[in-house]
Formats: sequence, structure tokens, C-alpha cells
Amino acid sequence: MRRDILASDEIYHLYNRGVDKRNIFLDDSYYSRFFSVLNHYLKYDYPYSHLRIRKRNNNDLQSLALKLEMYKWEHPPVEILSLCLLPNHFHLQVKQLAEDGITTFMHRIGTSYTNYFNIRLERSGRLFQGPFKSVRVENEGQFLCLNRYIHVNPLAAGLVTRKNLTLWKWSSLPVYLGKRKDTIFNTKTVLSCFKDVDDYLDFVLADFPALGDRVLEGVSIDDDFGWFKDLEEEKKRLRRELLDSFERGKPTFRASL
Repeated sequence: MRRDILASDEIYHLYNRGVDKRNIFLDDSYYSRFFSVLNHYLKYDYPYSHLRIRKRNNNDLQSLALKLEMYKWEHPPVEILSLCLLPNHFHLQVKQLAEDGITTFMHRIGTSYTNYFNIRLERSGRLFQGPFKSVRVENEGQFLCLNRYIHVNPLAAGLVTRKNLTLWKWSSLPVYLGKRKDTIFNTKTVLSCFKDVDDYLDFVLADFPALGDRVLEGVSIDDDFGWFKDLEEEKKRLRRELLDSFERGKPTFRASL
């Protein structure tokens, strides 16, 4: 049971990884299942496994549709701003809309996906390394840099190159760029901070490789925005170096006596 209380109308960085750092997404079908589970629990307070069983058994689909309407959230528990799935972990940028919304949502996702994974591989026990981790976003700088951090994770993990980052389909980045339609994500809040999608992409790809490699290396999982603090400190250091260099190069004038 979680001890921390997550506040409504606040934005959080949520993440978790496989127990013993094991891979939790083994191929495209596993990634797709996680996306389907996310989409389902954004809409319904109804077990996803029951839905799959009834569809597979070709039960009365009209009756099933009516039943789902009964279990449709009056108010969605959360709003997902960005997401990235990688072989052994995931990241979410989420706004809580209802009391206990994040905890309820993440518990349902974790349980459903773990059951699917275990049944498919004929295993038992935990899949994730304990409960999901959460860090509250405290300012606009963190808000935008978290969104960027999540989207560049495949690059930081060495799964893609800078050139093909936008092709990593298990991320919300293609949705932000209009390359894929997906109603799971709210992209408007972030994109409203930029002139257009090209301006946003420039922001996402900024500082590579000069800052990015040093800041993001080995921090695919982080617990306290340490990557953000490192980035800010690195920028401050570079500004100080630039200012010192400018000061050293300034001519010295002596007043005439």
C-alpha cells in the first residue's frame, strides 16, 4: 500500500521497471497489450481481462457494450500527457483528475499487465520492482523538461539514433508530431508552449550530443528529478564559462592622469 498521498490537479512523473531489471516488453505484442490496457482503464472501471474473455468467447457484444457503459468513468481518473515504453521500464507524465486517481489507475494497469505477462510465459510472482514510483512536478521548467526527458529516453538507452528517435512507436512523441493519431494523450498542454511542432521537436532534440549524452547517460530510471537538476547545473556552468571567457577577453582601459 502506498504511503504517499498524490494530489489532484497536480502533474507527476510515474515510472517503474521489471523486477531484477528484467525485460517486461519482449516484442511488439507486449507493448501493444500495455497500450490497450492503458486505453481501457482511462475509460472504464471494468476488468480488462473479463472484457477480453467475453470478446474471445463471442458473447453478446451488444450486451457487453451496454455493460461497459455502466462502468464508464464519470470523470477519468487521470490525464496522460506523455509516455515512453522501453524493454525493461516505462515512464508516464500524468495529471491526476480524481482523488486517488493515479493510485487506482496504476494498480489496475500493473495487475492486468502482470497477469497477462505471467499467463503468457507460464510464470508466477511479481513482474515490477515494487510499487510504481512518483515524483511531483514543481514548476514549468520541470514540466517541459520531463516531457522532453521521457521522449528522449530511447535515445538515452541506445535503442535509436538521434535521426530516428521519432520512429520509436512505443512513445507519445509520434503523436505530438502528428505522425500518429491516439486519443490516449493530451498533447495540447505542452504544444501550447511552442510555436509549432517543428519548434517543439527542436526543443526535444536540443543539447544533443553536447549536453544530452552527459546528462542522460545511465539515468533511464531516476527518483528525484536528478537529471533535471544536472541539466540546469550544466547550463549554469556553461553560462559561467562563457561569461568568464568574455570577461577575460575584455580590453582594460586606464584613466589618463
